[in-house]
Amino acid sequence: METYTDWQGNQHQKRALKDLTEEQKTDMELAQALATPVYDQYYSFAGEFSVSGEVTWYVTGPDAGRVVMDGEESVEKYESIGGEV
Repeated sequence: METYTDWQGNQHQKRALKDLTEEQKTDMELAQALATPVYDQYYSFAGEFSVSGEVTWYVTGPDAGRVVMDGEESVEKYESIGGEV
């Protein structure tokens, strides 16, 4: 089984997809699909900012397949200071 190292240096074993039940595979695929618009926009969430909001998936009607993200984000801005006092 393949292993990976997390950000804290701990070793973990990856579970092979064949070890998952069909229901677990379906749940995982749905979770990844629902998260895709957020990760496309913000990728890794690295940096000094905060995001809150909601993602709306239209699954029926004339807007079926449409995804809308509404929310707020704030970015910390740091400025260098220094000099004689």
